[in-house]
Amino acid sequence: MTRRVVLSYLGVALFILVILEIPLAVRYADDAAYRLSVALERDAVVVADLVSDALREGAVRVTPDLGDYATTDARVVIVDATGDTVYDSDDPGAVELGRDFSSRPEVAEALGGVRTTGTRFSVTLDQELRYVAVPVASGGVIHGAVRITYPTDALRAQVRRTWLLFGATGLAVLLAVVPVGLAVARWVTRPTTALTERVGRLAEGELTARADPDRGPPEVRELAAGFNAMADRLGTLLADQRAFAADASHQLRSPLTALRLEIEQLPDMGEGERDEAVDRAVREIERLTGIVTALLTLARHDGVEDVELLDVDASAVATERVEAWRPLAAREDVRLAAPEGDVDAVVRCGDGFLEQILDVVLSNAITVSPERSTVRVTLRADGPDAEVLLLVDDEGPGLDAEARERAFERFWRGPGRPRGSGSGLGLPIARRLARLAGGDVTLDAAPGGGTRAVVTLHRPASAGPGSG
Repeated sequence: MTRRVVLSYLGVALFILVILEIPLAVRYADDAAYRLSVALERDAVVVADLVSDALREGAVRVTPDLGDYATTDARVVIVDATGDTVYDSDDPGAVELGRDFSSRPEVAEALGGVRTTGTRFSVTLDQELRYVAVPVASGGVIHGAVRITYPTDALRAQVRRTWLLFGATGLAVLLAVVPVGLAVARWVTRPTTALTERVGRLAEGELTARADPDRGPPEVRELAAGFNAMADRLGTLLADQRAFAADASHQLRSPLTALRLEIEQLPDMGEGERDEAVDRAVREIERLTGIVTALLTLARHDGVEDVELLDVDASAVATERVEAWRPLAAREDVRLAAPEGDVDAVVRCGDGFLEQILDVVLSNAITVSPERSTVRVTLRADGPDAEVLLLVDDEGPGLDAEARERAFERFWRGPGRPRGSGSGLGLPIARRLARLAGGDVTLDAAPGGGTRAVVTLHRPASAGPGSG
């Protein structure tokens, strides 16, 4: 990954250099050619002024004072009105020979009164020349022309040097990008590589693997923090799963063992004993069924965070569940009072959640209540926007603060409850369902003694956690 990041930096830097330096180099070459043409034209005009008087008087030879200009690579040719040479800085003998330059297109145009400039290849010199030709005139009469040529090899060499300078600058920039890009890439990829290694360790079962959330750019730090939170959550879930599996296996072992013993003893029993053994076996099967059902309920809702919530009439549900549990309460000689509290008790809850919650707390209340005692259900709300509380009070022995908190631990059963009664999963299930709806289930001391189960749920207008 580090190599890819560095190559991407180099690619970006190269792209920027290309789109900047190539147009700049081309522009420099064009400007250099233009500046040379302007300089040659200026020099030609100066020379024309120097020799104009001599050519007007019909001189056949002129010797302009060119100073240091004569030592440059430029060639100065001066012709009279007929095109014959009167001065040639490169070939002084051309004057004696009377070399005619009127056949040269640029000289012909200058003798016609037109300034010309351009580039052409000289077959005689076997090189490309940059030329400027200007007429020498006074009083509207053309007396000759001045042509200055300059080999483009020098110009090209200058442009080439500039291009090489641009190239060297670009190469230096690219070479500087490598260590900088390498440092940045390592800064970015080192925590990512470390995070990848931690992910691999976690995938192999090392639940203590954690990433460093303080290294790297913000995005990597955020990813590391998310990974740590996930690892913590996974560790908690696995620990809960192991504990749950251990508790479940322990709880299932007892009814299965009792059931096996009862079945093994059936052949040796008399008819009356056999009937009693069958009854005990049926009770163990019922208990086993209750435990498995509760385990399936918890497994179905464990790990779920969002559920579809509906508007539920808590008063109607409470009335219906009280009627459903009234026969059992009567069999236990416990009075189950009708729900009290005239409130608008519409709450937000999952489909069937409130029925399951009330079944748990009503069953517990009836089970712990002594004979001829009363179980009361009350609905309460402190205002139109307040939470709705469903209170279930029994007149049983009650629980101390520690026992009321432990009652929500899986498979825990209160003191004094007969061995084999219940699964110890009812209240954990009730609390889980209530919290999925944004509420809760808690236990408190009842005002007249005993235990009060408090079911808290939100009204539809409330935006409690988990509302959908």
